[in-house]
Amino acid sequence: MSSGSRVTAHHPQGPVDVDLNNPNSDTDTAEVDESEENTSDNQEEDDDGADDDEIEDDEGEETDQGLENPSTDIRKDLEDALYLSNDSFPGSYYFKKQYSISEAPNPLLNISVGDLGVIGLPLNVHGAKQIISHSHQAPFGMGERTVVDREVRDTWEMDASVVRFDNPAWSQFIKDVVKQICTALGVDVATSKPRAELYKMLLYETGSHFLPHKDTEKVDGMFATMMIILPSPFTGGSAHLSHAGRATVIDFSGNSLSSTSVMAWYTDVTHEIKPITSGYRLALSYNLVHTTDALRPSLHAADEALARLRHIFLSWKQVSSAPEKILYLLDHKYSKASLRGSAMKGTDAHLASLLDSIARELGFEVGLALVECHVSGVPESDYGRSYRRGYLDDDDEEEDVDDLMMDEVLEQEMSITNLVKLNGQLITASLDADEDGEFIPEELRETVEEGTPDKQDYEGYQGNWGPTLDRWYRRTVLVIWPRGQRGALVYGHGYPQHVLDKLRATNSRTSNKEERKLITYALRHAARKPTAEAEVVRCVCGVACRWGDIALWYRAMDACHGSSSVDKLTSEGIFKAILALGMQIVFPKIHEMMCNDTSNARRLRLIEQMESNAQIRLSADQALGLREAVMKNLRPLAAGEGQLLLDTASKQGGLHLLENTEFARKTSNASSKELLSLIKLLRDKQSDLFANPSDEEVGKRITAKLLSHAIDQANYFEGVKRPATTNTAATRFAPYYRRPAPAPPPVPTPDLALSHIQACFEIGNEHLVQRVTDKLMVAPGASDKVQEGRESVLLAVASHLVKQAEARPVAIPGLDAFCRAVMPSLLGRMHRNTLTEADVSTVLHVAIIGGEAEMLENAILPKFKSLARDTTACRVIIHQLRARENQLSPLAANSSISAIITDLLKSTIQRLSPFKKASALVDMLELCYETGNRPCFVDVLSPLLNNEPLTAELLESFILAFLPAIAKFLSAHQVDPTADPFASFYKQVVTTWTRGVLGSKPAAMSSYMNSIRTIPSHCDLCKSVIRFLTLSTDKSLYLDRIGAPGAKHLEQQLNKSTVHTMATWKTIMSTPRGFHVVKNNTAFVGLLWLARQQQGLRALKSISAGDDSTLAIIFGDGGFGKILQQLDVPSINPPKKGPGVETVHGAGSTQPSASASTSAIPAPQHLTHPQPSTSAGPSPKRMKMAGGEPEVIDLT
Repeated sequence: MSSGSRVTAHHPQGPVDVDLNNPNSDTDTAEVDESEENTSDNQEEDDDGADDDEIEDDEGEETDQGLENPSTDIRKDLEDALYLSNDSFPGSYYFKKQYSISEAPNPLLNISVGDLGVIGLPLNVHGAKQIISHSHQAPFGMGERTVVDREVRDTWEMDASVVRFDNPAWSQFIKDVVKQICTALGVDVATSKPRAELYKMLLYETGSHFLPHKDTEKVDGMFATMMIILPSPFTGGSAHLSHAGRATVIDFSGNSLSSTSVMAWYTDVTHEIKPITSGYRLALSYNLVHTTDALRPSLHAADEALARLRHIFLSWKQVSSAPEKILYLLDHKYSKASLRGSAMKGTDAHLASLLDSIARELGFEVGLALVECHVSGVPESDYGRSYRRGYLDDDDEEEDVDDLMMDEVLEQEMSITNLVKLNGQLITASLDADEDGEFIPEELRETVEEGTPDKQDYEGYQGNWGPTLDRWYRRTVLVIWPRGQRGALVYGHGYPQHVLDKLRATNSRTSNKEERKLITYALRHAARKPTAEAEVVRCVCGVACRWGDIALWYRAMDACHGSSSVDKLTSEGIFKAILALGMQIVFPKIHEMMCNDTSNARRLRLIEQMESNAQIRLSADQALGLREAVMKNLRPLAAGEGQLLLDTASKQGGLHLLENTEFARKTSNASSKELLSLIKLLRDKQSDLFANPSDEEVGKRITAKLLSHAIDQANYFEGVKRPATTNTAATRFAPYYRRPAPAPPPVPTPDLALSHIQACFEIGNEHLVQRVTDKLMVAPGASDKVQEGRESVLLAVASHLVKQAEARPVAIPGLDAFCRAVMPSLLGRMHRNTLTEADVSTVLHVAIIGGEAEMLENAILPKFKSLARDTTACRVIIHQLRARENQLSPLAANSSISAIITDLLKSTIQRLSPFKKASALVDMLELCYETGNRPCFVDVLSPLLNNEPLTAELLESFILAFLPAIAKFLSAHQVDPTADPFASFYKQVVTTWTRGVLGSKPAAMSSYMNSIRTIPSHCDLCKSVIRFLTLSTDKSLYLDRIGAPGAKHLEQQLNKSTVHTMATWKTIMSTPRGFHVVKNNTAFVGLLWLARQQQGLRALKSISAGDDSTLAIIFGDGGFGKILQQLDVPSINPPKKGPGVETVHGAGSTQPSASASTSAIPAPQHLTHPQPSTSAGPSPKRMKMAGGEPEVIDLT
């Protein structure tokens, strides 16, 4: 290789040119000797330090000078400075260079195994095959195992022990290349003295590859890998490198036949060797190892970064709220074994060296620690694939788990362990850290978890448990902290408590150096963590009182904001300070508490306690001044403070004090409950609490002002939060965990408005009710949710005010306008399914108070008509109309309330479905009767006969069956059934039914019944058949699974009878046997006629249960006789025998018929019905055998 040639190394800031020297050494292990250059010894001194549980001395540190413009955000400014330092670092994470034949010597590769000897270069096919014949497959690490898997790594390898280089120039070439690599990677060769150690010889053939991986540190001090590719023709095999979000591709295949190629990278760089597509690639793998423990990189040109860091560190010592420590996330990862400054790489080593030098100078320490983030959750659902520990194949395990996404995170944990000094000396095994203010970057956990997991574990479905996915991410941080606070690192979050405990335990009368340092730490801790202020101020002030140190007491009070609240120092601490330091010393701070504390009760009670304590000696003037401070700085009223304020006013000269201060304005912001409690106190307790008569008027004015303020500031439509419920609905992960349902949206409630209205009545300020209602009538917004909430509030308030108006002789101011305003909302919220008497009553009362006839006629009555779709809703509305008839009559300008009710009835009748439910028709008849609307009877009955088309089924199953219900209604109210419209309705129904449905009695019924009597047997099976043949209107009978003997018996018995003229039968060839009987059409029609006859008789008996005279009057003109003839009976009811009783004969009846009237039922339309078929009847019916005697009806 020629002298003076150059190589370009790539890094974030651009190319760096490096001079190359000619090699002339002859060893396989090359150490770089830079004795001619200046060296710096950065070896960290061993620091025994102070005991970990003590505050260490800061001797030798630069004195704090009080910077004019100190840094106020230490973490952010340090982050910016360190990033600036990184940006100026010239190193890269990799190196690449291709050397020509003239630049790189032939190493004269000599292999001792198998008598291979010197291998010729460029490598040919014969030489490659010889090497392969004496090589073995290269393994790789999987967890704690070393395995061979050609799917992951397909490479041949030989150990370094069988390889030597016979060309002496090769060693010098290696040294020169290592120097170039270190320059590119940012490693200070003079300080770290790196060495290249041959590790393996690798041979890649066609198809050989190595999937993405990271190199392990194979020897102590190893920081990088160097690969030298010897001349040989090949294609493919490019190296893909990635680190910290950056990536590059190195491809040397272009000139592989005539060049020697070198590439190197830090050990924690992820890299992949793509498959060789042709030929062979012969490579030498070297470990690059540091041989010293010093920090490697030089400081380079870091003047600007040094100046910024100096300013930040000096500010850190000066600012009391500065963090205890800073944890900076390094670019590279380091194992526990390599956790020391001498093992750091690239930018990490650069920063460590920079920080270590300035930290030593300014009194800070620098160390290293390990960070591990553990994320546990539910993986994405993918039922098309199989998973590890359940169904995942070993070959697919790693790839599939890597591909899984975390669907939901259930648990996250971050731990910081193994804090060491830069020389590797352990400080503490675990380290507590504050995620809010101690991390660089600020979102350190998220940054770590964005990387590739170092370990992961998938657990498949296990019984009722869902799948889980665990991932571990490991990184390294640089830790910086002020010297003297190592105890805080060791004790962690418990150190502040340790310091306070030591201070409390001291019994000295004067402070010593250690105690002063403890106090300084405690006050700084309070500045960093405001939640610790109370405990710190109590402890330090207690020590100050013991020492009689006024300055320290004031220092602690100021540092911990002790005057912001009585509770900070507590009344006990205040009393202790007064007794130890004197009232004149402590009083100014007490006065500040009276101005600053947010609790009225706390301040007033402290004054009372000091007045009642004889040792305190609080003068009257001091007590007066403190109370005045409280009254001038009142806070919103809290629970139970009303009585205290009234007592204070009494002691300070009466209620005039309250009127002349900001009492009303401040307390108006109190909760409604406390405000109303105070108003009640002012109203009820004036005579007991105040002797001055003028106080009574003052109390009334204050009360009215309080309520007025509260009304003005109230938001009556503000949503009230409702508690969330647990969502127990099944999800795909329900067996594993339950998701809480989201909290329901806030909903407005009327409580606040109602409480204000009630207060107006109670304190005699009814005129303020109008202010509430006026405010309620202002629309808060246009969204559906807002309007819905507004309406619910308005309706509740309207209902309440209506009740109040009924109980009060005097009109409530503004209620009429409010009623008119809420009427649309009231009507809009009324629904037929939920309509109640209270709803209708409220609407009518609101209408009465509103006083507008137009509202009743144009809005309310049309709404009532739309709601009255059934008798229930109609009855509710009519009941309320009749109850308020006198009040509503003035509003019904165009019609009477009676006419309105009649109109409402007719509207409801028109909406009724006549054939839906018979009870609804009876209820409507009842409602017509109750309201005196008998002419509406015809409107209820007419639709039954005027339905198009009127089918035989409707006439028989509904209308005829409806007659007994009508008869019951007439009997209950003693209505004459022979009067219209009922007589006309009866006549039309029965006449139409007998003609169109019943028909004439079949002629063959006698012979049919006689044939049944010829069945000789009366066993249970035979009885079932007889019952079917004599009573059932079904066409077929199936007797299932009666067995062969039963079927044979039935067949024998029926064959002996004459039933075959009316029915057929056969044995069903099932297992066990069954039996099937089918009536012929003649028998089926006959039995159907008989059933209808019985139904007709029942209906007629319900009309006239005693005798047939009523029926004769209704049907008249011989019509009743025709009906008896059609039914084939001499009478409906048995004739009564006795004097003066005339037997009614059907056919020859001469009774008068019901006369026609204006309310008669119109004649029904043409009746349609299906004709009985001669070949088919109702669907066959399967029956089980039943016992008992058959009921046989004689039809002759």
